[in-house]
Amino acid sequence: MSQTTTIDDWNKRYEEGGKRPWDTGLPDFHIEFMLEKLESALPDGAPKTLLEIGCGTGTNAVHLAKVLGPEWRVHGIDLAPKAIEMAKILAANENCENVSFASHNVLESDVLLDEKASVIYDKGCFHCFRNPEDREKFAELMHKSLISDGMWFSICGSYDDPPRTTGPPQMTIRELSVATE
Repeated sequence: MSQTTTIDDWNKRYEEGGKRPWDTGLPDFHIEFMLEKLESALPDGAPKTLLEIGCGTGTNAVHLAKVLGPEWRVHGIDLAPKAIEMAKILAANENCENVSFASHNVLESDVLLDEKASVIYDKGCFHCFRNPEDREKFAELMHKSLISDGMWFSICGSYDDPPRTTGPPQMTIRELSVATE
């Protein structure tokens, strides 16, 4: 499948109001765990910048921007321009000024932000890459996008879970470690 088709396919999921099981309209429950670890894990003086990869319609990014407060800057990126359009509307409706959104193809990007992030939150983008070279490129870009001692939270489907025919792609711990080493 060509990259253009992939972008078109993702966009159609948002334009047609199609089934998007990852987009419930509620903040992901993993965020609370991440926030508990955040304060104690970041180095002193770290910039208060968070990047959400695969932000979709912006639910998590807007929630994070509101919870973290105005001293934080939250950036959301997604492959689908329609999702970004929807995210910008959500942020405006929520009067959330410390969040921004942009459409990026992470596999065709060398830089995601003008600055490095202290935290990267990824609810299901990394595990969508089935090709080992794509996973390695993605992991390298995450490393380049983080400050030294920054935090990358990535939610991946696990092969430890029972096999299934629907839901997020499952990734083994070996696939995860090979890509990130």
